[in-house]
Amino acid sequence: PEVRNFGEFRARELVFQNTLTRAFIVMVDSEELADKINSRYGVDRDRIVTMPFSPSPFLKEPQVSNSVNILKLYKLDYGYFFYPAQFWAHKNHYRIIEAVKLLHQEGTQCRVVFVGGDKGNYAFLDRIIRGYGLSNHIQSLGFIPAEHMTTLYENCQAVIMPTYFGSTNLPPLEAWLLGKPLIYSKLFSEQSGNAALLIDPDNANSIANAMKSMLDESISKKYIKKGYERLKQISSIRKISEKKLFA
Repeated sequence: PEVRNFGEFRARELVFQNTLTRAFIVMVDSEELADKINSRYGVDRDRIVTMPFSPSPFLKEPQVSNSVNILKLYKLDYGYFFYPAQFWAHKNHYRIIEAVKLLHQEGTQCRVVFVGGDKGNYAFLDRIIRGYGLSNHIQSLGFIPAEHMTTLYENCQAVIMPTYFGSTNLPPLEAWLLGKPLIYSKLFSEQSGNAALLIDPDNANSIANAMKSMLDESISKKYIKKGYERLKQISSIRKISEKKLFA
């Protein structure tokens, strides 16, 4: 709805039509997006440079605040599922809530932590959480300081992202950088390769099963290893693109 309503799609489309076709070089974050720009707007493939994103650099900086104090501040313990995303409808927090409900109905205990600013969807989600009686199992921290993010990543069971928008996103890169397993939307398998447990973002059972699987240490360790490998691959692609761009 945030793209369809209020003429937002048409406004964006006009910008793309007027800029992409006139640009000397178009930089994109994935081969999938490069192919779409080539086919939709007729931009020659040789004018498109694929430059994958890198993880946020602040995640590896020395932390000013003690991790224990940060966890105490938010009343958290190790082992929650972590979703860092603004509260847009397309981020699909709703389906995670549905998955948690299913898990608790079958007796599987889990906790979820959301962080991000409200973009108009938080009140709806909060009503759903309270209506399902999940307030003690799903915690929304709002928009938090950047220096707290590393601690929240490092203490999660897994990062989960059932988003509808891509074709790439930053949380997968950040999860891999910090050695956390990833549950990710199957819509964006080009970015993840085999380094994520892929789920159907329309299916709460798919998400619930993935969350349950990530409680198995042998499975989570497998995806941690694959995540490190995938991040190296993406870094190599970026280096090649940098050489091409500045040659």
